[in-house]
Amino acid sequence: MKSLAVVIPCYNCESNIVELLSQLRDQYDDKIEVVLINDGSVDRTEYVIQEFIKQNNNHSFYLYSVPNQGAAKARTIGLKKTTAEYVAFIDADDRVSDNYIHTLLSSIEDNPDMIYYSSMQRQEEQNIERYKIYFAQDAVVTDSNNFLKGQLKRHCWSAAVWTYAFRKNLVIDSGAYFTDRTAHEDHLFSILLVAKSRKIRIISEVLYTQLITFGSLTNSKKTKRYSIDRYRAYKECEKIMPNYFDKEVLHSYKRWSLQQVYQIWRELYPRKLGFIGLGLLNICFYTPDVISFLFKKYLS
Repeated sequence: MKSLAVVIPCYNCESNIVELLSQLRDQYDDKIEVVLINDGSVDRTEYVIQEFIKQNNNHSFYLYSVPNQGAAKARTIGLKKTTAEYVAFIDADDRVSDNYIHTLLSSIEDNPDMIYYSSMQRQEEQNIERYKIYFAQDAVVTDSNNFLKGQLKRHCWSAAVWTYAFRKNLVIDSGAYFTDRTAHEDHLFSILLVAKSRKIRIISEVLYTQLITFGSLTNSKKTKRYSIDRYRAYKECEKIMPNYFDKEVLHSYKRWSLQQVYQIWRELYPRKLGFIGLGLLNICFYTPDVISFLFKKYLS
């Protein structure tokens, strides 16, 4: 039977981590392990997790505390700590479905490289939900180029590492790694995993919910550093993707990336860019030198 590790980076999450751990405990199976990386928290996160593990000492929950280095380094450490054949990442303030573990364990039995599933975003204050990624039906895809092409066309692509589970050795096979940033550190990691996948299992059921709260990175006003990280993530992926994907995928990925970059810039510089509108986006898309100029002018 295949084994699964759930890796959870934890930073100052004393108020909500127990709810997630309780969800995983209630689904416990002896083929899973939960690896928690306390990323230099300055609140009671470490104590709260230690107490939970003591109360559930017959379960495979493991806590490792390290100096604060960010989510990317915490995930990398978690990957190194686990011996399971498959890995899934969860963010500490998110939630999973009641059959998250059972569904993933069932899905890895026929040796897929990756498992993608439908996921939701929930804005807690407004009680609004929307799909992050949506799949209409279960499927198995054996062409990674067509998979990414379809996701981009349906506006359902995301680099977020909690949108899938993966075979651990695929990280080695693909050379995937997290870049050293505080935001958008997972774009290259996800693209390389997909690029090297020969079998992707798709699950239509919603297994994961991202909780967006006031002050979270997703919901907060974007900063100059955030926009720089987003642009650099795009350029890193653009550099390696021609080795794995056809021109149609590259075209769609570029448009998706520049739309996101442009929307961040519109928020940061409404007076400088807002009056130009989406016409600028088309210029940027067909003339890369223009977006490079804007990057240097406003962000460098």
